[in-house]
Amino acid sequence: LNVANNKLMRLPTVVCGLPFLQALVLDDNMIKELPEVLNRLAHLMNLSAAHNTINRLPPVLKGLKALRKLCLDGNPLGEIPASLLQVSGLEVLSMRDCGLAVVPDTLTVLRNLRELQVADNALEGLPEMEAMDELRIVRLSNNKLQQLPPTVVRLLGLEELSIAGNSVQKLPADFSRLTKLQLLQVDGDNFDSVPQEVVVQGGGGV
Repeated sequence: LNVANNKLMRLPTVVCGLPFLQALVLDDNMIKELPEVLNRLAHLMNLSAAHNTINRLPPVLKGLKALRKLCLDGNPLGEIPASLLQVSGLEVLSMRDCGLAVVPDTLTVLRNLRELQVADNALEGLPEMEAMDELRIVRLSNNKLQQLPPTVVRLLGLEELSIAGNSVQKLPADFSRLTKLQLLQVDGDNFDSVPQEVVVQGGGGV
């Protein structure tokens, strides 16, 4: 169900009466909060609420047992809410341009996460994340990184990494441990050196 760009102030209650709904797109509206009744969508797998004015998430998110993909880009959340960390089956989390200053240590409870998009925030680092061995894609473009967070080179299953638009000048010597890496985007960084083992493929902000 796609109700994007409809100037909605709230999620219509009737939507939560569709228990077999699998995908819900609420992008580009004026929604301030997600309703408690959202947990009625027991089969919801994909929820996108990008570019609204949401500043908090309800505890009922943990009731969305089927949820696999969540996009909250462009909302003034300011942090990764604790309620989100209870969505244990989540595989894709996108929180670009959400005013994030830190990624909490507790993010590691999302052991099924395969893709983390936190570009366009104010991050200066990442917590220890090597326990998240399902991670394949990490997008960190346009943050405040001075160096590549050490935990990244311990994500041995990583296939795509974007750190464009930061202040990272070189990659660590052990970067070559990422033998499964297929795409590294660093355009916008003033790089001194890149390990020869890595193919650098530019192409705009990620």
